[in-house]
Amino acid sequence: VDLVFLASLQSQGIRNKSLKIAKIKKDIDGLNRDLTAIKRSSGTKDGGLEQGFRQTRVISEEEIPALLKEIANIANNNNIKIMQIRPLRNFKGKEEPVAGLKKFSVLGIGMDLSCGYHDLGKFLSELDECQQVILVENMKIAPASLDSFQQKVNLLLKTYVKK
Repeated sequence: VDLVFLASLQSQGIRNKSLKIAKIKKDIDGLNRDLTAIKRSSGTKDGGLEQGFRQTRVISEEEIPALLKEIANIANNNNIKIMQIRPLRNFKGKEEPVAGLKKFSVLGIGMDLSCGYHDLGKFLSELDECQQVILVENMKIAPASLDSFQQKVNLLLKTYVKK
């Protein structure tokens, strides 16, 4: 009787430990999959985690329409309705010297948007992650008169263009 009683307690303890081991192995496999996905999405062999910086570039005159289209695509992906988008070529009306004594002209991009507050945040976050240099110069947010969850946004972006 003692042998059966002790054997049943030991087998129950072994089952509990094997369940815990299986759960830990599953968690480790999930962690390894996530790390692999992070490395793959960063586009570098080592994952790019130690770099911390992304490559940005200044566009040329010919790339302005492509930039406007990319901004419109980012807006559409974030449920933002663009009422108007317009490049402002004489933005601040002067050339600004940038590192290396190269001359770049400043291009302003005026936008009138209708969107939700959180959608606007996602849009601005994706603009920040763009390869091109895009800065938010000015932003005005006002509630839309018909829908309390929609905002009217007047946004002024600034970018640099190679001459």
